[in-house]
Amino acid sequence: SPGHALRIYPRLFRLFRTLRPAIVHTRNLGALELVVPAWAAGVPVRIHGEHGRDVGDLDGSNKKYQWVRRIYRPFVTHYIALSRDLEHYLLSKVGISKGSILQIYNGVDAERFQPTENRQAIEGCPFRESGLWIVGTVGRMQTVKDQTTLARAFIRALVMAPELKETLRLVMIGDGPLKEQAQVLLQQAGVSDLAWMPGERNDVPAILRGLDCFVLPSLAEGISNTILEAMATGLPVVATDVGGNGEL
Repeated sequence: SPGHALRIYPRLFRLFRTLRPAIVHTRNLGALELVVPAWAAGVPVRIHGEHGRDVGDLDGSNKKYQWVRRIYRPFVTHYIALSRDLEHYLLSKVGISKGSILQIYNGVDAERFQPTENRQAIEGCPFRESGLWIVGTVGRMQTVKDQTTLARAFIRALVMAPELKETLRLVMIGDGPLKEQAQVLLQQAGVSDLAWMPGERNDVPAILRGLDCFVLPSLAEGISNTILEAMATGLPVVATDVGGNGEL
């Protein structure tokens, strides 16, 4: 459950003593405290991975979160940062030594995500005629992903260049609280028929092959898997310059 897990330390200690793992690998702030019972149980290697920003700390300026990471620093054998931005955070804000950090980017399954010569029709998508230019995004529709900014940008583009109504289309894949907000924005602007928002899908490789451009308007990112997947598909990417986006 959320919050500090002191009360389950004895259970974790017994579990680690039973399993005798060679490595315990924690991920992000929410799991960092597990390095203590792992250390106490004699686990020789405790690796901690920083994969992205915390919802309450989009730019890494939260002093409390910095201090929490410093408190647990003696119990971590080695750190892995997914981006140079996160590596810099650990070095400059938390005070981890450079020799204790390895920066490794995520990888992409290049068999599932690969370019296609021509844009392919997306199953269920109404935008099938030739001559269209389809802009899209994929991801959970939460505040940190900020898809409403993309909806506003789409509306603004059509205001600035009304002739784009003939060719420009918007596809937003995902579910969450921002879905309804984006739908309302598009409806109020009278352009909801130019956008398709089917909710969550499990055929992301096929969806990306049905786009002309991928957009990620996030407020914060570690390393975006969707940017990597879009690039592997051969798509041009427009993204906010946050976290590791610019590095990719």
